[in-house]
Amino acid sequence: MMARLGVLPEVIERCLNHVETNRMKRIYQRHTYEQEMKIAWSLLGKHLADMT
Repeated sequence: MMARLGVLPEVIERCLNHVETNRMKRIYQRHTYEQEMKIAWSLLGKHLADMT
């Protein structure tokens, strides 16, 4: 659902608590995506609330 709402795949993976399998990326790309995850969860929450 998040992808349909325009959330980037990297952010979705972080929301699902998936770990990067590429060791080089895991070591050198340290961005936490914290703000992006908050926005993604908010978008999903609003979308689900609108469905009821």
